Amino acid sequence: MTKVARFLIGQNSWQIYKKGGENIMSKLYDLLWKKSEEKGKAKWERVGIMLEKENGKRSVKLDLVPAGEWDGWLVVSEKKSKEAPY
Repeated sequence: MTKVARFLIGQNSWQIYKKGGENIMSKLYDLLWKKSEEKGKAKWERVGIMLEKENGKRSVKLDLVPAGEWDGWLVVSEKKSKEAPY
């Protein structure tokens, strides 16, 4: 599978892959963990992405594994539109 393009539609980030002769479009989500909390405000760190394909299947790619006092939970958040596509 080869990555062809990544782009934004409205607030959503999408990625297109080519598998064989077929294009597969995936919606992108950020995976976040709560790194710390100060004065009732959480500080979040991105640890990877989740791809949701057109057929409903999901895949996860971790860029790092949280260390320290991590409780094992990750938050799935729609990718921020301020990130420039590449």
